[in-house]
Amino acid sequence: MLFECSQMACQQWRCHSLDLIERARLSARDSGDTHRASAFHIAIQCLLGSESRLRICVCGTALEIGQYKEAMRRIDSSQLDALLSRLETFCRIDSIIERVTDCSFLIFHRDLLTIYWDTILDRIPVRQSMTRFTLAISDCIRFVEKSKRSKQMECFRDGMVESVKKGFLLPLCAAIENDLRVLSHQHLVVDERDKSPHEKLDFYKKIMSEPEIRLHGLVFNISDFVTCNLQKLFYDLTAVTLHDRHAYRKMAMLAKQRYGLDLIDGMLPNCSTGQSLDVVEVMRSLAQFVTNFNYCLNQQLFIEKTSPNRSLRVLTAEHMADSLRTHGLGVLNTSVN
Repeated sequence: MLFECSQMACQQWRCHSLDLIERARLSARDSGDTHRASAFHIAIQCLLGSESRLRICVCGTALEIGQYKEAMRRIDSSQLDALLSRLETFCRIDSIIERVTDCSFLIFHRDLLTIYWDTILDRIPVRQSMTRFTLAISDCIRFVEKSKRSKQMECFRDGMVESVKKGFLLPLCAAIENDLRVLSHQHLVVDERDKSPHEKLDFYKKIMSEPEIRLHGLVFNISDFVTCNLQKLFYDLTAVTLHDRHAYRKMAMLAKQRYGLDLIDGMLPNCSTGQSLDVVEVMRSLAQFVTNFNYCLNQQLFIEKTSPNRSLRVLTAEHMADSLRTHGLGVLNTSVN
């Protein structure tokens, strides 16, 4: 839009300049001053094409040769100077825009960069503003590249990466995990304060749909980062509490439906019988063991009748062998007695 308006403005200014020079050329031709008329004709030919710094320079030289200030009225010559100055300015509009939009000064205000990422989930900005801010940080990185210290740029970029992870990505993972937990426990009464507002949920979905953040050659994929973080978290929690495997699997499915995150199943079992009762503990409370446990003839193991926990304890021959290896054969006399 800016360049379209500038082209229209340049075209209008060229028309005004051509009109002023053409009147001066006709006046010089009528007075018989062919040299001055030829100089004005060269200036006109330069303005007929598209504007460039070379054309503006040739036009100005031709006008000086033709002594345009003597051939024109003072008001016309002043207006022509202003028009040519505007044309020259728009010939280097790209360098002007690059200079006025350079945000490398932010390197001296690094606290602002940290504050932006720390408060981004509370402010819920537009996705385009995040892209513009990362471009501003890229200006800082390009500025640091000019430093004579070889590791200065790596240190600054690593600091920015750590700031993005600590202030934005890790809180985003926690917020998405909390939302998935609320969704997977809709059968329970969840306090409204524990739920994320709809505006934040829409912001999370928008980020997941446009996940890339660029920092001067370094590309962050927010979706991949959140996927890896949640996948590791769900695996670790499932390994600790195997009976919750289905709950975390359900959360993984909701993550796919709601945010498009493809989490890989850790393929952990629903329960484990690797650790169970110790033979010594059984012998110490044999009467309680007989009351609370049944024997399964098919599986050849003892299994608990009821339990206040989510899982039932079992005792197999392998468990007895493990206990004997742990405590030694000295426990046999106590067991027999």
